[in-house]
Amino acid sequence: DPHIDSFEDHYVILIYLNNANGDTIIYKEISNKLKSGVLPYDTKLEIEEYINPEKGKIVCFDGKHYHANYFPDVGELRLVCVFNVKK
Repeated sequence: DPHIDSFEDHYVILIYLNNANGDTIIYKEISNKLKSGVLPYDTKLEIEEYINPEKGKIVCFDGKHYHANYFPDVGELRLVCVFNVKK
């Protein structure tokens, strides 16, 4: 489900720990602190970027942006370390 991790100003830092399916999706829409932190999965949002998980890749984006991920293939693990860092 599209979500934000916190209503405080922050950055999301992802470190991908393995190669896997299950792209991270970052949407153009941002939270205005009046909406829920989690939106229904079928909410129509405009995609800003897809990020393919690759072992060792580090990604940083503004935590105001709603984001989500696709599930990896059945039997496959998608290992990610997530940090939420206050601005």
